[in-house]
Amino acid sequence: MADLQQHKTSAKYFTHYAEPEVLSLATFPKESVYQHVIVIPAFQESTQFIERFITSGLVEQQCLVIVVINQPDNDFGRQHQQDQIDLAQHIANQGQETWQQDNLRLIELSTAKESNAKENGVKENSAEQRNTEQNSAKQTKNVNSSILIVDRYSKPIPTEQGVGLARKIGADLAAKGAGMIDAPLGRTPAHAKDGLLNIMAAGDIDTFNKVKPVLEDQGENVFHLGELGAGHTTKLINNFMGMTTVCAMSQAFAVAELAGVDRQQLFDIMSTGPSNSPFMQFCKNYAVDNVSDLGFSIANANKDLGYFLQMVEDLGTESKIAEGSSANLQAAFDAGMGQGNVPEIFDYFKKLEK
Repeated sequence: MADLQQHKTSAKYFTHYAEPEVLSLATFPKESVYQHVIVIPAFQESTQFIERFITSGLVEQQCLVIVVINQPDNDFGRQHQQDQIDLAQHIANQGQETWQQDNLRLIELSTAKESNAKENGVKENSAEQRNTEQNSAKQTKNVNSSILIVDRYSKPIPTEQGVGLARKIGADLAAKGAGMIDAPLGRTPAHAKDGLLNIMAAGDIDTFNKVKPVLEDQGENVFHLGELGAGHTTKLINNFMGMTTVCAMSQAFAVAELAGVDRQQLFDIMSTGPSNSPFMQFCKNYAVDNVSDLGFSIANANKDLGYFLQMVEDLGTESKIAEGSSANLQAAFDAGMGQGNVPEIFDYFKKLEK
C-alpha cells in the first residue's frame, strides 16, 4: 500500500509540477542505462568542463552528463545567446546524436566522430586539433557515457529563479532516481585554464564522492557544503563579498584622485594593512596602472548581486550593503560599461556627482 501511494504521489508530481524536460523523457531510449548522472547548469561557460570530462575516467563508468544550457530572460541574456548556441554545437560535435525530443538531445560519446577537418583533409586550427586529440583519447578508452543537452536558451529562464532553479532541477532528477550535485566555480579564468578552481559542491554525499575525481581534475580546492543548493548559495555569498569589496576599493581610489591623493601611495598604505587582498591588487592594477585583468565583467557581477538580493529576500531578510553595491553596478551597466571588468567601475566613480 505504501509503495502504491508513493507511486501515485510521484505520478502527480511529474504531471503537474515537474519541469517540462522531465515529461519529455517519456521517449528516452530504454537501452540507455547509466550508473552516474551529473547535472551542469551552464550560462556563458567555456568548453573546458566538457573537454575535461571527456578525458577523465568517468567516460568509462556509464555516466550521463546533463548540461542545462540556459540564459536569463533579460537583455544581457539575449545579447549573449550565440555563446549558448556555440556551446551546444561544441558538445554535439563530441559524439553522435542518438535521440531528440522537444528541447533535449542525447549525444553518445561512444560513437564520437573524427573532426570534419580531418575527414575532409583540411588543415586544422588549434581548436579543431584539440577536438581530434579528444576523439583519439576516447577511442583508446571503453567509452560508455553520454551527454544530454537541455536547451533552455531558446526558452530563457525567468531571471528571478536564480538558485531555486538548481534546486528544482535536482529535485526532479532525484525523483526519477538520479543523483545530483550542484558545483559552481570560484577564482579567475587563469585558474580555470590551469585546473586550479575552487569548487563549491553540494548534494548527496555518495554522489559527490563518485564524481569527486572529476571535480579534483578541474579544481585545486573541492568543498562539500551540505544539501543540494548549498553550493550555489555559497557561490552567491562569495560573489556578494567579492564584488562589494571591488566596488568599495574602486571607489576608494576614485575618491583619492578627486581629493588629490596619490593613488599609488594609497595602495602602498592599504596593502600593508588588514585591507590587503587579491581583489585590492586587481583594483590597483586598473586604478593605478590602467591594466584590467580580473576577468569578471560588470554585467556578470550585476547579475550575481541581483540573484543575491533575491535570495536574501526569500530568506526573509535584507542586505543594505548588497543594495548599495547592486545600485552602483546597475548604474555602471546602464552607462554602457557592462562588458568591462569590475575594477573598471573606478571610471564610473570618478565621474559620479551628487
